[in-house]
Order: sequence, then structure tokens, then C-alpha cells
Amino acid sequence: MKFIKMNSYGNDFVICKNYKKYNIKKITNRFLGIGCDQIIFFDINNYYINCFIYNNDGSLAYNCCNGLRSLSKYLMYKRKINKLILYIKNNKFFSYIKNNKLILIIKNINLKLRYFNYKRSYILNYNYNIFINFLLKKKIFFSFIKIGNNHIIFYKKMIIKNINSNISCITKNKYIKTYERGVGYTNSCGSATCATSIVIFLSKNKKITKLKNKFGKLTCLYKRQYILNIGNSIFSYKGTI
Repeated sequence: MKFIKMNSYGNDFVICKNYKKYNIKKITNRFLGIGCDQIIFFDINNYYINCFIYNNDGSLAYNCCNGLRSLSKYLMYKRKINKLILYIKNNKFFSYIKNNKLILIIKNINLKLRYFNYKRSYILNYNYNIFINFLLKKKIFFSFIKIGNNHIIFYKKMIIKNINSNISCITKNKYIKTYERGVGYTNSCGSATCATSIVIFLSKNKKITKLKNKFGKLTCLYKRQYILNIGNSIFSYKGTI
């Protein structure tokens, strides 16, 4: 299997052409394989790219902004083009380069609240936000956004596992930490950053958001029907296994 390894704000990916029955867990394992947060398989049809993204536990992901930007940068460089259309299942994404910045356009934004499982908890709808009442009689305030994947955004540090959504915690200085479904705690998650920027816009009406992690700042520009995810990706190395 030929592959390239890329990185975006600490979120790393193995990228391969054409999907085959590979052992996903072994390839993504940092001790037994190459090691990465996600592995991306792609097929090329002119300007249309079909993508299949797997988390390192073998589960499918339906959006990965950092991964799509990484794949776009690699293909644009290789094919000497400056724009692409990418598909993950039925979700359509656009990417292009402007002023030496790689921009990903996400149009499939669903602000409707949907039920998620956290043991025996229940959820109460409150505008764009929801309360969750745990068995410990503790109420926690958070926001829920769906951009391909489900995202839950807290405003303080939380320790939560075994949930079918990505979870992000944001501090007052806009430092973001994410627990990603199928991966665990990760250095960065592009779609979680986009979801968090939407929450900031809905609460503070701030269209441009720069969210930080220890590897840099990722910029998001929110508009009514879509969101721009602006950032960089770095080529690490290529190889064969």
C-alpha cells in the first residue's frame, strides 16, 4: 500500500488512493502501524473526489475538515490545479486556494438538535442549546451542532466518553480541546472547530472566529448557508507498507 502522511494543526492523516480491505486499526496504530488519527481513501473523477474517511478505531467519519484540506493540498500540488470538489457519501465540499491560503467550504450545516446517547440521560431543547440532566442530578449547559458529524460544545473542561458525538471544550481565550468520536482526545479537529465557531456566531454574532490549539490558529468564517474553514496542512512523508 502506497501512502502519504499529512498533518494539519496536530491532526495527522494517512492518505491512500483507492479503498481496499486493509486492516484500518493496524495501519492507524502508532506502535504497530504508521499511526494517525484518521486514514483517508480517495478516488479521482476529473475535479470530483470521492472520499472515505476512517477513524483509528475503524469507524466511518462523515466530515473531516483538516483531512479534506490535507487531501486537497496534496492533490492540488500534484495535479497543478487550485480548486476541487470533494464528496463524503452524499456530503459535498469545495476547496480552493486564495492568497496562498487553503479554504474549505462546508454547506451541509444542520442546526437542528438531535438525540444522542449518554447512558440514561435525557435532553431538553432550549433554542440552539440544550441541557443534559445526568443521573447524578447535575445540569450541564452545552450546544449541539451537526456538520456531517455530531458536535457537542462545552464552555468548560469536561471528561466524557462513550458518546456518539465529537465533544469540544472552549475557554475564554478561545483555546479549544476536542474529544473525537472514534479517535479519543486529539490535537485538532477541523469540523469541531467549525461547529464551535457557529456557536460563537449564534451567541455573539461574530462571523469570523480564530480558535487556538498548541499548534496554531484555525480561522472560520460563518455565513448563513455555509462556513469557510481557512487553514494550512503540512506534508510529512510518503512511503509503502
